[in-house]
Amino acid sequence: EVREVPRWPSTFDGWEWPDYFTVYAFGYDSIGDDYKLVIVDFDGHRYLYAETFTNVYSLKTGTWKSVESPFYWHPDTSTSPGVFVDGSIHWIACNASDCKPTIVAFDLAKETFCEVPPPSLVGDMLVCSRLAALGGYLCIYHTHDIYEVDGSGVKENIDLWVMKEYGIRESWIRFTVNSLGASLDFSPLCMLGQDQVVMLKDDEELIMCD
Repeated sequence: EVREVPRWPSTFDGWEWPDYFTVYAFGYDSIGDDYKLVIVDFDGHRYLYAETFTNVYSLKTGTWKSVESPFYWHPDTSTSPGVFVDGSIHWIACNASDCKPTIVAFDLAKETFCEVPPPSLVGDMLVCSRLAALGGYLCIYHTHDIYEVDGSGVKENIDLWVMKEYGIRESWIRFTVNSLGASLDFSPLCMLGQDQVVMLKDDEELIMCD
């Protein structure tokens, strides 16, 4: 069945990019047995005091609902689709109160926001990281450019973290792949067992991380 979703009641109707930005996500509310679409609009002119407006569409009722939104700035809307894990949708965003990057989670059942603790060692690299879902686990990954001393070229290392126990900072496990050569893009595909991750390089090559 194909269903057309009516436009959400955006506060920024009539505005155009880059005056405002939108991030979005889709997931399943197991408590209410309902699929929900989440749209977050935020003011593109301001950083520290950005206003955000969140609307949730219920496929069960066919209606939009506005919910209370904390102030978060989403620095990279090119990766705007949220990641659904453990009943919540996740984005990487900056807290407007202190400008620090964090993982923001929207609980589809409660329709409330909270923060999920990132790995302690990620630090400021979180703002240029991406999220993924691997085998039901929340995952963070980013690349580092490594310049060869002899000037022969650039290689990339990948740091990938998997949260094995949801919401527990100490449960993040780190995987690292070294010297992969120059690449356009990496993305995690799946986990094999408990300690191996399969990555896709440039949409054509599979790489094993352990």
